[in-house]
Amino acid sequence: MRYIKLLLPALLLLLLVSCNKFLDVQPVDKFLDRQVYSNSATIKTVLTGIYLNMAKPGMYGEGLSSTTVDVMGQYYNIASTADTFYSVMRYNYNDASSVSRLGRIWSASYGAILNVNLFLYNVSRTEGVLSENEKRWMMGEAYAIRAYVAFDLLRLFGPVYAKDSTLNAIPYPVVPGTEIQPVLPANRVMDSIMADIGQAETLLQNDPVRTEGVAAQGNDNADNFFRMRNRRMNYYTVKALTARFQLYRRNKAAAMEAARLVITEAGGFFPFVNPDAVASGVTQPNRVFSTEVITGLENADMYPSYQAWFKASGLDSRANLLRPEPNNLEATYESMPNDIRYRNWFYVDPVSSTPVKTFFKYDATVRTPYTHFQPLIRISEMYYIMVECEPEEATAQTWFNTMRTSRGLPDVTFAGDRQTYLDKEYRKEFWGEGQLFFYYKRLNKTAIPNGAVASGTINMTTTQYVPPMPLLETEFR
Repeated sequence: MRYIKLLLPALLLLLLVSCNKFLDVQPVDKFLDRQVYSNSATIKTVLTGIYLNMAKPGMYGEGLSSTTVDVMGQYYNIASTADTFYSVMRYNYNDASSVSRLGRIWSASYGAILNVNLFLYNVSRTEGVLSENEKRWMMGEAYAIRAYVAFDLLRLFGPVYAKDSTLNAIPYPVVPGTEIQPVLPANRVMDSIMADIGQAETLLQNDPVRTEGVAAQGNDNADNFFRMRNRRMNYYTVKALTARFQLYRRNKAAAMEAARLVITEAGGFFPFVNPDAVASGVTQPNRVFSTEVITGLENADMYPSYQAWFKASGLDSRANLLRPEPNNLEATYESMPNDIRYRNWFYVDPVSSTPVKTFFKYDATVRTPYTHFQPLIRISEMYYIMVECEPEEATAQTWFNTMRTSRGLPDVTFAGDRQTYLDKEYRKEFWGEGQLFFYYKRLNKTAIPNGAVASGTINMTTTQYVPPMPLLETEFR
């Protein structure tokens, strides 16, 4: 792959070097090898840097969460041709704006993978620098990161897997270096992803999350690096990803097995949000439902991102504001004001001159313990996987109604219409988390709700579902 900038060397030089004399006596790569990976603290800094870069706008800070892929999922009404996301919403992938947005995701994601590869290579060679558990856990996290990022690249740029799993998809580099890597068929990419997640599971078998749960940071001068496990890849992340990956491969039995383990073994560690935490008038509302997040990232740019794309103040002069079509939003939540998602994620900005509800799940105006917490995978997805995969409709309905109860909604009866109910809940649940477009693509939906109108659908084809590989990757192949 070409033109991918490795971010960690520059980051580490800024963090660890107080002057330039090192550069006078040895190359930067030797410095990184000999200095960084010979010290436990700086190895941890490298891994932390990988997570921080994942939360940048090019990846999960925006593009793979609240903006580009959510726009592709038809969450917003983008009517102006001057809007940054106009062509993305209409799946015009050859427009310069789409090329830029998708190219940024590609470059940032492969940059993250290459940094993981460097990390794994160097940590695997250390002896006596880390404790046995530290080395296993950190390498397990790194394998899980690579699987997670590669899977999203596959879901975005790869073929519709249920239809064309043998078509070429993306490269899957697993060694350090920026040499051009072969583009692999989608099913072989999935084999590599499953191999990585298997490695991660083995290495994280005795992850402290299995006995201590998330574990808040302490003030006892102990090492906090392996606390706050929901801010990092952990054993339950790996099992949840196994469920997600197996469902993508249409192995429903294996997906159910993994999802059930997460629910039964980790449900107490990742409970549904307490309604009191999001009740009207709460001074620090937990809008991201953080207790349910199995893994998320600290997104330092969350408030600037909210201001740029979602803050309604100055609405009349802001073509780039991402806002739902009012009637479409009401229909999405089926006119049920008690739905805690609808009640807590959308409101009319009192400073705005136009009374339109906008998305404020990530409003960080008021500092809270959940500020800057960007969800990657949450326990509710495990319930929806159980609903989709369970052979018995009555049992699936029980799983589904458990989720509805947690959201303040009454029970329903499927009456043979399970998939329609599930479609509706996916659209409600994952706003701002980049999952809806991938859900539609996995199921190869031929029509999806149109976000630009009060009601209606958009016909979907392979052309809409499969953005081309960016030119920065293909022009020199």
